Parts: sequence; structure tokens; C-alpha cells
Amino acid sequence: DDADLSKLNIKPGHIFMLIGTADELRAPEARPEFIEDVVSGDVASASQLFPAGLSNLGNTCYMNSTLQVLRRVPELSTALLSFDSPNADPDARLTVNLRELYRQLGAQHNAVAPYMFLQELRNTYPQFAENEDGRYMQQDAEECFTQLLSSLRNILVVGGQNVI
Repeated sequence: DDADLSKLNIKPGHIFMLIGTADELRAPEARPEFIEDVVSGDVASASQLFPAGLSNLGNTCYMNSTLQVLRRVPELSTALLSFDSPNADPDARLTVNLRELYRQLGAQHNAVAPYMFLQELRNTYPQFAENEDGRYMQQDAEECFTQLLSSLRNILVVGGQNVI
């Protein structure tokens, strides 16, 4: 940038954040591919590249990011698929809803609206149901991650050992 720094009224001790690199920018080796550019006949094969995601239901990005991260853990996915419990406690209900949500995500190419899981999460952990002026409040992904792992740890046991 050719800005004259003497005209910026910079005071002693001012802190600057520099973003980027001094290296020369290079063009990408391959052209980026977006789902919007995929020919309709190729969407099924592209689903491996672009898996189904979760719809944001209003301040649910904390939950969606947690669910997407956990979905990539193969041991958890395997344990969830084999999970079956007649137990009706909150941890079991949350685990069953997670299993069903992951099944939905694996069975379609469009975004999934996680209504059932969200309702069970809010029933099990009421802090995620807090609202202000009729709107659900922002929540913390780390807190959601910790609470969800706590529930899974309590209920997911395979071969006598906790999966989590």
C-alpha cells in the first residue's frame, strides 16, 4: 500500500496487526470446485467431496460445528451405529437422537435441519435453551462439545469399555 504513514496520526506504542505474507502470491495449482458448478448428473459422485451439512436453526452454529467435528471420528460413528438402548434417561435419548441425525446426514446430499437433536440437547442441558427477548442466545461450541462428550461417555459402552 502506498499510504503516507505520517498522515495516519499514529501514536507511540500503537499496536499493528499484519496479515498476509511478504512472499509473492501464486495462482492455485488447481481451479477450486464449488458444488454450484457441479453438473446435476454428477451431484451423486460429488457428495463424497461435499457431504451434507446442517442447517442453522437460529444461533445453532455452536452445535452444528460440534456435531460436524464429532462426525469425523470413526470410532464414535461406529459406536453410534451399533447403539441401541431401551433406557429413557436424558443421555440415552440424546445419544439416540445423535445416531439418527448422523444417519440422516449419511443418507442425503442436502442440508439436514437438526430439530430433534436440538430439542433433546436443550432438554438435557437447559443452558442451551436460554433466550432473551424471545430469541435463543449465542452459545459456546466448547461448552456444547464438553456436555455432549459427557453424555456420550456416560452411555456409549462397547465390549464393557467406554468409547469416549
